[in-house]
Formats: sequence, C-alpha cells, structure tokens
Amino acid sequence: MFVTGSVGKTTTCRMTAAILAAAGKTVGLTTTTGCYVDGRPLRLGDSSGPRWAALVTADRRVDAAVLEMARGGILLDGMPFHGCDVGAVLNVLDDHLGIDGIHTRDQLAQVKSMVARKARRPRGHAAAATIREVLMAFRSDDSDNPGRMNLYRGMPYTLMATKAGGVAAGRAIAGFAREFDVSGRKKLVVCSVGNRPEDVLRSVGGAYAGAFDSYVCCDWEDRRGRPRGEAAGLLAAGLREAGVPEHAIEIVPDHDTAIRRAHAAVSADDLLVVASPTAARAPGILGAAAAA
Repeated sequence: MFVTGSVGKTTTCRMTAAILAAAGKTVGLTTTTGCYVDGRPLRLGDSSGPRWAALVTADRRVDAAVLEMARGGILLDGMPFHGCDVGAVLNVLDDHLGIDGIHTRDQLAQVKSMVARKARRPRGHAAAATIREVLMAFRSDDSDNPGRMNLYRGMPYTLMATKAGGVAAGRAIAGFAREFDVSGRKKLVVCSVGNRPEDVLRSVGGAYAGAFDSYVCCDWEDRRGRPRGEAAGLLAAGLREAGVPEHAIEIVPDHDTAIRRAHAAVSADDLLVVASPTAARAPGILGAAAAA
C-alpha cells in the first residue's frame, strides 16, 4: 500500500500497519518517523522516500508493506515499484507550494496522483472485525503513533508533542488547544521547515494565533538555507499580523533551547504544546532539563 497526501500520512500508515499485523501479516512500514519490519526499527528518522520502501520490501520476512510516499521523494526519485494493491491520496493542501517547481494545487495533485495510478485491484488482508478492534484500540501515543498529538500528563504541567508544519496542521492544533481544559495557562513552541516561502511561514504562525497565552518561535534544526532566526522571525511576524501582542511572543532560534526555555517558564497546571517536525524528541529534551 502506498499512502500520500499533505497531512495525515504517517498516522494512516501506522493504523493500516496495525490492522495488517493483527491479521497475522509480517508488515514492512516506512514513514517520516522511521523504517520498520514487524514493528522493529531498521532506522529512525525520515524514511518516506523510495530508497527505504525498496529496503523493507526486499526483506524476505515481509508479506505486506505500508509505504508513506512524501512529495519530495516522488519528485526526486519517482515511484519505486510498478504497482501496488492499494494507493491512498489523503488530501492536497497548500503546505508545499512554491517548492521544487510546484506552484499550484493542480500541479501538486498531479504529483500525488502517481500513487493512485499505481494501484491495482486489492487482495483482502484483514476481516472487518479485526479492522474495528484495531482502530478502537489505536492510540495517539508515543507507542502507536509517536510525535502525533502525544499527551504527557506525568509532569507538573501537561505536555503535548506533535509534528506540525503547515497551515492546516496549525489550525487543527490551535483548535485542540482552545478546547483543552486546563486551570493554568497555555504555551506554544512552534517551528517550521525553512524552505517554505515567506508568506507560507507567516501564515503558519498566524494559524496558531489566539489559542495560546504565549508563544516561542524557533528554527528547525535543518534551516534549509535560511539564516539563523529568519524562519522563527517569519513565524513571529505571522502571529503579530494575526493580532498576537508583542509581549506574548518570544523568538529563540535554537530548537532545543526554545523547548527548554518554555519548560522553565511554565507552571503547574499549564499546557505546553511543542509543534515541530521533531516533536517526538521533546519529552527526552524536557526530561533532561527537569533532571538538571
């Protein structure tokens, strides 16, 4: 199975892999969080390209593969196989426009549609009872779905760590934060990939406006050619343009330092949200900060 789209790819892949595993299959899985066979990691980190898809499908243990196909991998390397049983295109949003020569949704849809065009008639792999039971048991935690809306309540405050980058994800996280009930205050650490156009980075920042009491904007570790602090500054500019007051915004260019700074400033009963492509690392960073 190939899965692509602007948002939701990794979660969909993990849910599908869990269903296939429950049906007795040895599953090969590639996502932006890693490359796995039978639940065991072959590598951690972004494995959403054709190279890693080929790696897991070459493993003789694998009898079902669920492969996340990101836009960049399709553009640079094409599709790794002639066909698949199932191809899923989840959505086409504006998150990656202005990159690699893709400037319109129609162009982006053409790229992502390669996944659907590779699909042929699927064979059955899991019974509807199995599917229902797995989906009911699936949790957005650091075991089932690391780095995607993971809540940690064992600290003096509540931490939510989630991968985010685009406007749609920002709006969804902001909506969650508005509805999340805490007696304290709500603080956000946010970064975005630096190769997005300036107007997109401003829009990403603005998507979070009004949902938090304070904001820390930072660069991602890989600045993608932007000077230090520039991406963080554009996120902050978007917040200001959306009406967030200056006193509620802090720019801390270094990603991990920004997370530790926010940790030091929150109080008991607060909510701290870390929205970052590498948000899954946040609990480890904060655990070290708390120990110090």
